[in-house]
Amino acid sequence: MCRPLLALAAISLVSSSCTVRPTGDGGIAVAPMQDTPVNIKALVTQPEAPTPELSPAPAAAPAGQCSPATIAYGEWLAARITGQKEGSRVNVRTQPSTSVHIGSYGLVGESIAVMGEAIQPDCSKWYHVQFPTSGFQGWVFGDFVSIQK
Repeated sequence: MCRPLLALAAISLVSSSCTVRPTGDGGIAVAPMQDTPVNIKALVTQPEAPTPELSPAPAAAPAGQCSPATIAYGEWLAARITGQKEGSRVNVRTQPSTSVHIGSYGLVGESIAVMGEAIQPDCSKWYHVQFPTSGFQGWVFGDFVSIQK
């Protein structure tokens, strides 16, 4: 059972059996976690067709040939969470790695601000994002972020 703990008029801690996510209206939602995690990327059966206003992402270098780097942008960029189905959940993690805690999730189509990026040794790209309404920050795998131009 989820039991949020209130601290300083805000929910600051939630038991490990719950997930917390921004609601888009300035609040947060607390929901029980599923017994078996669902990997959103595994649900995608076809790549999404690129839209004309977005340039295609550059091809990744062969595995093991990237130098890890984390870059904070001087100016935040407007972006959206992308995916196959509008409203689907995309994990937002506490660090740029699938091996760390899922701090929350965003919904496909939701607006976000991109504050920086991280390149991993396997050449995967992660974006450091913030949800404008709630202020929640975390890391989203690069395939699920579309930067607005």
